[in-house]
Amino acid sequence: MSVKTVGRSAGKSATAAAAYRACEKIECEREGIVHDYTRKGGLVHSEIFAPKNAPEWATNRAQLWNSAEARETRKNSTVAREFELALPAELSKEERAELARSFVRELVDKHGFVADLNIHDAHDGNENHHAHILCTTRKMEAEGLTTKTRELDEKTSGTVDYWRERWGTLANSALERAGHSQRIDHRSLKDQGIERPPQIHIGHGKGKAVRKERNESLKAVGRELASLRRELASLASEGVRQAQTIVDQAKDKGRSALEQFRAKRAVDQEQAREVERQKTLAEERLKAEQKAKAPEKKRDNSRGMGM
Repeated sequence: MSVKTVGRSAGKSATAAAAYRACEKIECEREGIVHDYTRKGGLVHSEIFAPKNAPEWATNRAQLWNSAEARETRKNSTVAREFELALPAELSKEERAELARSFVRELVDKHGFVADLNIHDAHDGNENHHAHILCTTRKMEAEGLTTKTRELDEKTSGTVDYWRERWGTLANSALERAGHSQRIDHRSLKDQGIERPPQIHIGHGKGKAVRKERNESLKAVGRELASLRRELASLASEGVRQAQTIVDQAKDKGRSALEQFRAKRAVDQEQAREVERQKTLAEERLKAEQKAKAPEKKRDNSRGMGM
C-alpha cells in the first residue's frame, strides 16, 4: 500500500486524476480542459464513499473534484490524496472488491473525507490487480469541504503507518476467509529481517522490459545473498560446534586437574596430620622420661643431706 499526493506544483489536477482512474470524461472548470479517458480499459469497479452527513453532490464525481479544485486557491496546492492498494491475486474479483470497499469505509469513517474508489484489473498477462482510492484533502461536512486532514501529511503522526498495517490485517483476514495460506506483510524488508534488494514495480508501458530485466537481476542478487547466508549459517553452526567441543574439553581438563589437586591436598593434609601426631608422641615420651627421672634425682639429693 502506498500513499501519494496530487498537487498543482507537479502540474496535476484532481479532475484529471479522477477521470483517468474512473475511465470517465470530466470537464475541469478551473482549467477549462476536458479530461476524457472513456477509451481507457481495465476498470473493474468504481464507487464513491462519503460521510453520512455529506451533501448529495459529494458522490457526483465531476462535481466533487471540481469542488475540490475550487476550494484550493494557492498555485501549489495539494488537491487530492491517493491510496494505492495491491489486491491479492488469490482472491476472486468479488472478494477483491469487498476487501477494497471495507478498507475505504474505514478511511472515510476515520478521516471524514470523500474517497473515490476505482479497481483496475490485471493487465499484460500479470497478476497486478490494484485499486486507486482518490481522497479529498479536506473533510466533507454538511456545508461542503471544510478543514484539511493534515494528520496524513505529518510523517511523525504515524497515521500512514497505521493504515499500512491495517491494510495488511484486512488483506490477510480476507485471504484466510477464502481458505488461502498466503499472507502479506506491511513491514519493510529490513523490519522483516529479510536481506535482499527491494524490487521495483514493473507496471506497463514504456520501460516495462527494462524494469522487468532489472527485477530479474535483483532476484539473482537475492538468490546469491540467500546462498551466502546459508553458507555463513553453516560456518557459524560449525564454529559453535567446535567452540562447544573446546569448552567441553576444557571442562574435562578442569575437572581432572581439580580432582588431582584435591587428592594431593588430601595426601598433604594426611601427611601433615601424621607429622603432628609423631611430634605429639615424641613430646609425650620426653615428658614421661623426664617425669620418671625426677623422683630418682630427688632421692639422691636426700641421701647427701643425711651424711
